[in-house]
Amino acid sequence: YIKLFNLEKLLLGDDQNLDVRLAERSSAISGGEKQKIAIIRMMLMNPSVMLLDEPTSALDQKSVDVLLTLLKKVKQDHIILLISHDPKVVEAADHIVEL
Repeated sequence: YIKLFNLEKLLLGDDQNLDVRLAERSSAISGGEKQKIAIIRMMLMNPSVMLLDEPTSALDQKSVDVLLTLLKKVKQDHIILLISHDPKVVEAADHIVEL
């Protein structure tokens, strides 16, 4: 997942513990990078229900495509609840509830 979201340099840069690296660099991590890290953590935890609230709000188009590809791969074995204003994300949904 780290390579898919192009975070190797940020997360795999040296021999430090990942938590230490993130803590030391937290002020320099962009909103998009934080969002990618949250998505990676969720995917690694592999919950049966995934709740994503505006998961693409700070992502570039390539990262949006990566996220949608990942969600399509896991949707058969998971319940995915996704809140979004992004038309591309809405188009990828199996069921849409408009509020």
